[in-house]
Parts: sequence; C-alpha cells; structure tokens
Amino acid sequence: MASSKRVILAEDVKLLMSQVAGHTHDKEKSTPGMLKHKDGNILKPLLKPVQAKTEIEFYEGIATSPHAALLSFVPKYYGIGSITLQSFRGEVLILEDVSANFQKPCIMDIKIGRQTWDPYAPPSKRESEEKKYMECKRDLGFCIPGFQVYEPESWQLTKFDKKYGKSLNQKTIRNAFSTFLNLDKKENAACIIEEFISQLKRIFNIISQQISLHLYSSSILLMYDCAQLGSNIEPAVWAHVRMIDFAHTFTGDSHDKGPDKNYLHGLENLIQVLSGLKS
Repeated sequence: MASSKRVILAEDVKLLMSQVAGHTHDKEKSTPGMLKHKDGNILKPLLKPVQAKTEIEFYEGIATSPHAALLSFVPKYYGIGSITLQSFRGEVLILEDVSANFQKPCIMDIKIGRQTWDPYAPPSKRESEEKKYMECKRDLGFCIPGFQVYEPESWQLTKFDKKYGKSLNQKTIRNAFSTFLNLDKKENAACIIEEFISQLKRIFNIISQQISLHLYSSSILLMYDCAQLGSNIEPAVWAHVRMIDFAHTFTGDSHDKGPDKNYLHGLENLIQVLSGLKS
C-alpha cells in the first residue's frame, strides 16, 4: 500500500456519469460506483482487500516492470485516497480521467479473455464467471459489458448495459461495434477503426513479447470523441485505447511463467472483428 493517503471530502465528488461497466452505484450493496473528483480525476473504490493490494501493486510497479512499455496504454496513477460517503467508507484509487478532453465521449468496455477468473478463484466464482457472457467468451475470447455512444447529428446519448452485452454472440457482435462506431451515419468513422487496430496491435505485440504478466478479468476501453467525426484532426488525438482493471493481475513471481495466451487470444479476435468492419 502507498505510504500516505489523501483525504477526500464527500462534497468534492460525484458519480462518474460516463461509467459503462463494472461495480456501479448500489445503495443496498453499499457500493458507490466510480466517482469523479472536482479536480477532474477518477476515483475507483477499493472494495476487496486482496484485489485492492494487487491493483495498487500493479499501478505502483508498472514503470519499473518488464511490461513497462504498456504504461502509455494505462491511466495515470496518482495514489490512494480515503473517503467517507453514506454508502461507502474506505480507500479509492486516484486515476486519470482518460476521456477528460472529449466533448462527446463514446466509450466501450471490452473484457478480454475466455477465462475471466483468476487461478486462485474458488469453484463458486469460476462457475458464476463461466455463465456470464458465455457465447462471446467461448467463441471470441472477449465480451462487452457495456458502452455509451453519441448520435453525431442530434448528440443524443444512448447507453447499452450488461443485459445487452449478454445477448450478444459471434454473429451479432458486429452490430454492437457498428452502433458504437456510428458506422451507418458517418462514412469517415471508419478512420477510428484503423486507429483502434493500430493501438491494439501495439498492446498485442508488447504482451506477446513478455512472459511475466497475466491479466484476468481485465478490460480494454475503446474511446473516441464523437464531436470530432468529420474534423481534420488526426484520429490519434481523439480515438484512444486504454487498459483498465488490474485487480486480478499475476506476474511471474505468483504465476507460471509463459505468454498470456488467454489475453492474447481475446485481443487477437478483437482485432479481427474490427478489421472485418472495414469491408
């Protein structure tokens, strides 16, 4: 754990309205969901001690790790805070808001890997995970827990939750990406695909060349600013790929060494699906 914690006042935070997946605000379960601080940073509540320790160690150690090349694809880490809310009292990760500069952020959360439970998960956890997004994980090695998209003419925001994600399969997954990318409304939205593929291939190459890091139940965020569709600004400025959720991360010291075939399989299929949208 970090040596010092920043005290965060409840009146300085609000719910993160652009959250599309993960643990959301739930009074009955006393989970606050992702939060946004008035300074612009994102606060991720740490709900389980073991997973919290794992995620903190990942963020605090990535810069000097064998997989340091992934640093540009990971939200910037600003330490740990402590906060007391009506529904939650505990610690939070303080992270960069990776879509802060977007006027109309379109964001898709894609959980990577056919296996989304870690090697130490109890049988009950394995069983519950196997039942989630069964077809997509089995056939594609990834699933879509949620996304939000702006319509480029009306600026209407539409959100698709886990219920929609669980209805998808290998055949209908293309529809989800087409909707997210506004492919039926803007021909020049195709340039986003090229940018996403380019960044995903860089992540794939980094992970395939190391044997120490294994990621379970980790997600890729695809993000773009709908307000920039049709602009002359390079897509690299307003279309980003980011890796998030490292609570179930294992290194060579705590896991068998070797390529992370589970993660690479899902990433490779994601690249193939996006490539197919260009035709």
